[in-house]
Amino acid sequence: MMAEEPEDGPNPFGDGEATRQFLELYTGKRCRDSKRWLDCVTSAPFWDAAREARFTHLLL
Repeated sequence: MMAEEPEDGPNPFGDGEATRQFLELYTGKRCRDSKRWLDCVTSAPFWDAAREARFTHLLL
C-alpha cells in the first residue's frame, strides 16, 4: 500500500532545485558516481529540503 501525501495539494518540492538535481543524477549516466551523490546530498538546496517530510515522500 502506498503512503499518502503528508498534506493535501501539490507537492511544493516537485519542481524544486533539490528534486531536479536528484533526478538528474538518479536517471543520468553518472548515477554510480559517489562524488556526485555526495555533492548532491550535501548541497544547500538538498539539505534545506531534506528536513521536510513532503520532500522525502517525493523522493520515495
